Amino acid sequence: MKHTLASLTAATGRHHGTRAAAAAPRVAHVVVLPVAKDKWVFASPPLAKRVPAHVLHHQQHLAEKAAAAESSATALPPPPAPPGITQREWWTQRLTHDWPARVSAEWDELAHPDAAGWKRSVHRRGSQLLERLEWEELVAKRWDAPTHVHLYHPASVEPATAERQLATFVRHRLAWHLRYRKYSAALLPATALLGILPGPNLPLVYNGFRAYSHHMATTNLQTMLAILKDRGAAATDVADLDPTLPLLRARALPFPSAAAAEAVPETDADLAALLESALASVPTPDGGDPTTLARDVLHAVDQIARRQSKAATRAATTAAPVVKPCERE
Repeated sequence: MKHTLASLTAATGRHHGTRAAAAAPRVAHVVVLPVAKDKWVFASPPLAKRVPAHVLHHQQHLAEKAAAAESSATALPPPPAPPGITQREWWTQRLTHDWPARVSAEWDELAHPDAAGWKRSVHRRGSQLLERLEWEELVAKRWDAPTHVHLYHPASVEPATAERQLATFVRHRLAWHLRYRKYSAALLPATALLGILPGPNLPLVYNGFRAYSHHMATTNLQTMLAILKDRGAAATDVADLDPTLPLLRARALPFPSAAAAEAVPETDADLAALLESALASVPTPDGGDPTTLARDVLHAVDQIARRQSKAATRAATTAAPVVKPCERE
């Protein structure tokens, strides 16, 4: 049965009360594309960064404290200030909000034109390393605390099939990030000990970044899975996506045939333009644009092609007969 976003919002309001109904829904708009027999690509525009509840509470506490100080000269005593945040909330705010924002700002400063040459070199090499991250992780980190899921699929794909493939993807990646989050967290003490060596502790920075990335992906995937189990996803078919499927499937082949190679546009810009036109109907309320969405799709398809190429090469190497040297008489 096809869901609508309005019905999902109304159901959420009845289930969680007036407060939830009054809050603006955070919708994860997900593009679903089958690029091979068992390979599906998912792309989403970014959701606006959510301010944690304890951060809002702390900001409200500071505002009320300042207002109470201004009114201290009046005859009436100011109302009692709310209790402060706990140590756990303070550390959570530092680790999940303040520290990532500070690291992001310092990382952007490395690419400033007035920065030293070695800083720009570090930023360039680091950016190349980030581009090698799996596309599955990048899209998972964009699903920041959604309340609803809306799918956009080609007309040739059934809504139930698109939702089932998304749920399978979420379960698989959730198990993967849970496992590697434990590994990254276990390595933090060892990499911290490297700080006794001279120079910056780059292993600790990288391992901390990986632990944080796995944590964010795990949290977002758990939220997505709960939404899919509880309410399901709304779905909209986009007929303009169907003409792009043969081109994407040919691009995802590890060793495309001559006919498949001719079907692919000569340049990435041509295929990107086709995707941008087809993805123009996908809403991007919290940032992003069809250009970025099309680039994410092509990035995912290229990674799938490289993986299949490596798998085919390994299979051919394993299956190759071992020629033993002839024994001397």
